Formats: sequence, C-alpha cells, structure tokens
Amino acid sequence: MDKLESVLQQIREGDTVPEGGWDVLSALADDRLTTFRTLWDSLDASDRLSLLDTLHTEAEAQAHLDFTPIWDLALRDAAAKVRLAGIEYSADEEGQWLIDPLLRLAAEDPEDNVRAAAADALGRFAYLAEVGSLSPRRAADIERALLDTAARGEETAAVRGNALASAGYLSTPAVREAIRAAHAEAPLRRSAVRAMGRNCDPNWTEVLLTDTTSRDAGLREEAARAIGEIEDDRGVERLVELLEDPAVAVRLAAIWALGEIGGQDAQEALVYCLEDKQDTVREAAEAALTELAFRDDPLAL
Repeated sequence: MDKLESVLQQIREGDTVPEGGWDVLSALADDRLTTFRTLWDSLDASDRLSLLDTLHTEAEAQAHLDFTPIWDLALRDAAAKVRLAGIEYSADEEGQWLIDPLLRLAAEDPEDNVRAAAADALGRFAYLAEVGSLSPRRAADIERALLDTAARGEETAAVRGNALASAGYLSTPAVREAIRAAHAEAPLRRSAVRAMGRNCDPNWTEVLLTDTTSRDAGLREEAARAIGEIEDDRGVERLVELLEDPAVAVRLAAIWALGEIGGQDAQEALVYCLEDKQDTVREAAEAALTELAFRDDPLAL
C-alpha cells in the first residue's frame, strides 16, 4: 500500500494521520486526485468539512502544502457548509483558477450566505485587477459581475453589499456611480462607505465626514475606517473627536485611521489614548503608534 492509499484508509476509518502524513494530499493531480475524489465522494458532509478543517490547519502550519485541488472540490460540493469552507480556506489563493468558481457562486449559488461569501472573496481579485495584476478581460469580467450583483434588486442586502464593497477597489466611473447610488439606500449605506474607503478617492472624504455624525454607530465606525484608508488628513480633526465616541468600536476605528494618516496631531491624540481605561483602546493606540514609527523609520523597529 503506497502512502496515499494508507492516508486515505486512515481518513476513511477515522484513524489518526501521523505527523507529516498529510503531505501526500498536497498538489494532487491526475490519478492521485481521482483516487482522492473517490474517498471524498464517500464521506458525508460533516466528515468532508472536518477534513477541510484539518487540511487548513496543516496548511497554516506548513506553507509548502498546496491543497488547491481539494479547495476546488469543496467549492463545487453539494453541501453549502462545505462550499463556505472552500471559500474561506482558499482565501489566501491568488491563482486565477479561483476567479470563475467565485463568480459562479456569487451569481448562482442557491444559498444567500454562500453568494455573500463569494462576493466578498472576489474583493482580492478586484484589488489585483486594479493594480494591473490581471488582464483587462479578467478585470472587466470581475467588475461586470460585481456591479450586476450589487444592482440586483431581488438579491439580499448582504450579497449586494459585499459585491459593492469588493467592487470598491476598482477606480472606474461605473464603480464610483454604483457607490454613490448605493449610499442613498439605507440597507447598503455601510457597504457603500466601505467601498469608498477601498476606492481611495479623496473626493469621498466630505461624505464620510458627514457619516461620522450618524446615529448609527456601525456607520460611524465604517466611515472612520474609510477615512483612514483614504489617508486624507482633512479627517484628522473629526477622528480625534471620535476618540470620545460612546461606542468602543468607533473609537478603535478612529485610532486605526489616525495611525494610517499620521501627522503630529494624530500622534499626540494616539499618545493620549495610551492612558485610556480600556485595554483594547490602549492596545490599539500602541499598535497605531508602532505603525507610525515604522513608516517614519522602517529600520528603527
């Protein structure tokens, strides 16, 4: 019995796979993938999910392991929870093989939580398209699919919002118009603000400053973070005010944003936060100050 057959038998019988044994499932192809697929099809959904969990843990611990073919099986699985795991566990993948499965899941999957997860996962490919790492054709495919999904009136707000936020990485007129339109819809407003931050366009700053005064703490949080992503120093004064916000999440977002923008006023405000009563606030301020120090002198840390 070769090593692959041995490990597959251990999985089938629920035995412990010895250390290093999972390596035989790395980069499966051809007959070896077919053999694995036979086992995969024989497992129930819970066992397939448990196997994915284990493989992801192994991949996190050992960077050389490549379970891409198994993630691909998961993305096409009959069980929604397995498809969700496939989306989550392929999150570090940037290979273009993943684009079409995600586009299909975002558009066609029968479960709205799977469509939402796929729309969110497409964000990293929208970013790659924006920085020129994908072909114009692939970039156009992604933009069209995301904007179509965001505009689909019968779709859930979660799916539409994730699609819009992912499209935010793209600096095209069509995306900017979609963001502007979505901001006028209350269920999509937070997602529109998230998209503004990813859009990195200072023209959104005035809108974001207004949103930091909203009664909706979630919207104030998203707006503060978006100002930080744009790195517009016009937002520093308002971000300093948000350090006194009653919602801790808003204060943490403001701290992060001040760390991204920098400058003397931002730094002084962050130093003040080091005396805060809450551990999370002090820790966030320390991390932001560390980020500022690193950017000022990368060799000093």
